[in-house]
Amino acid sequence: PTLARRGGRMVYTRTFRDANIWRVELGPDGTVSGQPQSFIASTRFDGYPDYSPDGQSIVFQSNRSGDTELWVSGRDGRNAAQLTRLNVVANNPHWSPDGQWIAFGADTGQSRDIFVIPAKGRAAHNLPSNSADDVLPSWSRDGRWIYFTSNRSGREEIWKVPAAGGSAPPLTFHGGR
Repeated sequence: PTLARRGGRMVYTRTFRDANIWRVELGPDGTVSGQPQSFIASTRFDGYPDYSPDGQSIVFQSNRSGDTELWVSGRDGRNAAQLTRLNVVANNPHWSPDGQWIAFGADTGQSRDIFVIPAKGRAAHNLPSNSADDVLPSWSRDGRWIYFTSNRSGREEIWKVPAAGGSAPPLTFHGGR
């Protein structure tokens, strides 16, 4: 802070949480071949990126619009467009293996749920809706199932739900995340 010599004023810097998405080029053997570069950036939080299966798009979460929503950009990080408009905290997006859908978590303030939205946009739908916290969605390799962590049994376990919706059976019984 800096105090004015006269007038009883003070100016200061207030730091907000800011995170950006960085990238680094990899060689054929998977080693880093270059310097990390800021890639997708705003003055707000941009994080949790996931490349589409064809490598042409990136989905990420950002609060650049005020609410934490999902955004999609080209593989070069340009032309970012807001995908969701849920007015909740949308997070942890993951592309389906066929690139047609994106599964993600959302914190509604009352519970945390798993949603799926078409990659081209439109309405998101809630998959295993209940009053428990369902988080960290991940697709099966064939795209038929979405795995997630839930506390619906009283502790965190791994569950799965059909990608098209339906009942969600547990996969673990002694804890899992």
